[in-house]
Amino acid sequence: MDVASGLNHLTRDRDELALQINFLFKKFLEEFEETVEDENGQPESKLKYADAALELLSSDRQTLFIDFKDIEVYDINMAENIISQYYRFYRYLCQAVGSFVREERIRRAESLVDPDVSSAERLAEVKRDLDKPQMRNKHYYVGFYNFASRDNVRELTSTRIGSLTRVTGQVVRTHAAHPELLLGCFTCEDCFTVQYAEQQFRYTQPATCANENCSNRTRFKLNLDKSHFTDFQRLRIQETQQELPRGSIPRSFDVIVRGTDQVEAIQPGDQCDFVGTLVAVPDVGQIMSGAFGSVSSEMSSESGVSGLKSLGVKEMTHSLAFMANACIVEGQTKPSLSTDIAEQAHEEGLNIDDFTKEEILKIESMGKDPYLLDNLSQSLFSSIYGSEDVKRGVVLQLLGGVSKFTPTGTKLRGDINICLVGDPSTAKSQMLKIVTDFAPVKAVYASGKASSAAGLTASVVRDKDGGFVIEAGALMLADRGICCIDEFDKMDLKDQVAIHEAMEQQTISITKAGVTATLNARASILAAANPIGGKYDPRRDLMANVNFSLPIMSRFDLFFVLMDPHDEEYDRQISTRILDMHLTFADPKENAKNMVYSFEEIRLYLRFARRFHPKIPIESESVLVDEYVKLRRNLKSSRKAWRITVRQLESLIRLSEAIARAHCVDVVKPEFIRQASRLIESTQVTVGRSELDLIESKPDVVVNGTGGGDTGMYEGEVESQRLEPTQQTQSQKIKMSVRDYKTLARVLIDNVLAAEEEKDDQEDTLPGMRKSDLIDLYLRQCCDSNEIQTEAELVKRKEICERVIERLTRKDLLLLELRDDGSLIDPNQAPEVDLDSMIMVNPNIVVDDFFEEVIE
Repeated sequence: MDVASGLNHLTRDRDELALQINFLFKKFLEEFEETVEDENGQPESKLKYADAALELLSSDRQTLFIDFKDIEVYDINMAENIISQYYRFYRYLCQAVGSFVREERIRRAESLVDPDVSSAERLAEVKRDLDKPQMRNKHYYVGFYNFASRDNVRELTSTRIGSLTRVTGQVVRTHAAHPELLLGCFTCEDCFTVQYAEQQFRYTQPATCANENCSNRTRFKLNLDKSHFTDFQRLRIQETQQELPRGSIPRSFDVIVRGTDQVEAIQPGDQCDFVGTLVAVPDVGQIMSGAFGSVSSEMSSESGVSGLKSLGVKEMTHSLAFMANACIVEGQTKPSLSTDIAEQAHEEGLNIDDFTKEEILKIESMGKDPYLLDNLSQSLFSSIYGSEDVKRGVVLQLLGGVSKFTPTGTKLRGDINICLVGDPSTAKSQMLKIVTDFAPVKAVYASGKASSAAGLTASVVRDKDGGFVIEAGALMLADRGICCIDEFDKMDLKDQVAIHEAMEQQTISITKAGVTATLNARASILAAANPIGGKYDPRRDLMANVNFSLPIMSRFDLFFVLMDPHDEEYDRQISTRILDMHLTFADPKENAKNMVYSFEEIRLYLRFARRFHPKIPIESESVLVDEYVKLRRNLKSSRKAWRITVRQLESLIRLSEAIARAHCVDVVKPEFIRQASRLIESTQVTVGRSELDLIESKPDVVVNGTGGGDTGMYEGEVESQRLEPTQQTQSQKIKMSVRDYKTLARVLIDNVLAAEEEKDDQEDTLPGMRKSDLIDLYLRQCCDSNEIQTEAELVKRKEICERVIERLTRKDLLLLELRDDGSLIDPNQAPEVDLDSMIMVNPNIVVDDFFEEVIE
């Protein structure tokens, strides 16, 4: 029995146009055909919606989904009538579906050929099944997809009530599914007359008894066994981040879904297209609470809902709600029926039919670019100068890795988490804003200081009806997308702990107010943070520079440190770029010069590349192991060695898969793994880069033991290297990275050790070699290897070498300084620098251990 069967008990005016739409729609279902291939590969025509209609006979299906373009092709006038007066015709469309399901089932039974059962017996059995109470009282619904017109949440006003439309929104709250009373069967308590009353979004008793001789108006009893119910769920959606005008508060309203196959199909955080109509629902809760005037004195306990008449029209209030007949999750083409189906649809592979021929040709031309990844990153962040590795890493984050499930059910995340740490004015927030506005997937922007743990994960709030429901936070709203968190270092420690589970397991567990749930938070996190004190201190390690806990840091795949270098050439280039932006901001041609691809082309390519699911072949496994061991070995002597853990091995896998996606291939090649390893190593080099201040020349520096006379020249010194005393006193401090310092120190120490080995057989000679000879030997080695090309480079290299030797002897104590009589010179009391003094390697220090220690 369809919806119309129960309504036969009601007295209605005959709607001729609605009956005509009912007839045309049923005719459409009976006649519209599609061409498919049979078992032999030959084309044949069959009814497009016949099989789907028969599936509605199962207990878990109630809705027949129709491609609205098919209706427009079949009868454009019927399509226009449905669009303009959808709510008026909706009940009649559902009646047509129920009638078509019943007739199609009988038609299939008649067409079957079974020698054991006669057609009459088979037909009688089918009719008995259709006449069972659960089938006779079943309600059928019609849902539409592929509907072209779309409205924003802000455009849904009272003028759109009753017409068919499509709206896009993000689900922020889902209520539990409840049974809804569609058709109430009431018995008069005075004369026992049975009558039916249609329910319109609220419980409504008959106004009067159907018996003309009975004057009862209030005393009716609801017969639950004869009333018709259906599953009902209320969702709360709000405007998406892309549609929200800047500076505005997101608008939100309720969405109503009906049917067993549609409730519980959408989860908080999903971004969906809802097809249906806007309806005005009486807000009975506010009326009864007296929010719009006190009504308790005017409504007795026996007056029922009819007592609302005494309020008057002006005091009657309604709220807008959207009654959806189909919910299409972003990235899908057909409506969702359950969470399992939605998950399977999300993980399906590439479907060329989702792209036009022009788009495929454009993707193929972009795929031939040998510098595709660099051009994508440069075009996306064309307004930002430098930071090429950071841009490349963010593009790989937009592509993402491949999620996997182990045989035991454990999920391995494929999303990539990135943290940007650096000085102010290094474009960290600008990168987050670009990703939020551009991302081909859902992107949610949040501020760490202004967000609480509940705001980032999920919260349990009290509903209007007194129950508790879950309201999605930023990470749930960014499900299957990217969550950009700015000012990450300003978050409280307890709020950082709240996202541990979301960053690794990609779920959010809640146990509050009697609500226990595990929700999905399958989102990549792009975080930006300032170091402690506002400026990154290269002399301290990463953990000492940021206010993060170790568990949080280990959950990031890439840590990029952005520093503001004091370099004249860098300052000129970045100032030129900024001035060009200010002078040419209104000229699109000038702005396009720095972009190889447009935003639309990048978004198209990333959307296409994300459909690939590359796998790691056997030959690439050994490369993965070698690169991981190499990363561990290279950082053994670094204070940042703790950064390379097993989690970074998984990061290497995810980045390799993202690079494979960038090249639109299904196999992770060894070169992709090496590229990912170099990217991780570049972040480690940046993180581990610490500068040393070499000992500054003092005004009382004396060369060759003279107190300011002729400095003389030693072998290998050129005239231009001689510095006047005034120049010596004005010598500036030299900065040198730890890596370069250790490299140069290793060369010098090896030369001293070699000299000591040569003198082992010689008696009455001091061990080691003179400083001037060591400097001369080092400069000759640099010239032989073509590291020094000009005289200026020779002067600079000589000065650096002198400063390094001075630090090795006076601070690190790796080298010992000897007088001519063989006695040691106290490094703390050495009044001057003597280039003719003898130096030797300190026998009490293990050289290899020195290079593994942290240099302060």
